[in-house]
Amino acid sequence: MSDEQAIPAASETPLPVVARTDWFLQTLVSTVTSASASLPVTICVGGSVITGELISGKRYFNEFADAIAAGMTDETREDVRNAYRAYGKQVYGDDGSDAESINGGEPPQYLHLAKAKYITTDGRLMPSPPGMLWRGRISAVAGWSYGTFEPSP
Repeated sequence: MSDEQAIPAASETPLPVVARTDWFLQTLVSTVTSASASLPVTICVGGSVITGELISGKRYFNEFADAIAAGMTDETREDVRNAYRAYGKQVYGDDGSDAESINGGEPPQYLHLAKAKYITTDGRLMPSPPGMLWRGRISAVAGWSYGTFEPSP
């Protein structure tokens, strides 16, 4: 290295800001919400590894409402279903496709998984009911990958 190629001093080099929330994961959640799509993902949260299908918040609340209502009596089933679906409509609108209007234009703060499964420390999938739903803060995600884990044959 010659003298003309001096190393810049630390004060001259901008330091990266440490992000508290993964902007790329937020973008992926927005994309899933806007497109009413789903994507296979595996995430690490608080030392746990969870694999499943990334879905929109609107779909999460609709499926959650159906699951909760299924355990209710005939007299209360529709009221319970409508009450939980109302949460999704309040946050995500009637069609759930306008990601820019969610949270007043702020990036999404939560992610939602369908068919969620926890992976044990020895790499096995924990038994879970079919269609298990999971909701968590994006800021709590330590890492993630595209794709899901499946049990070994």
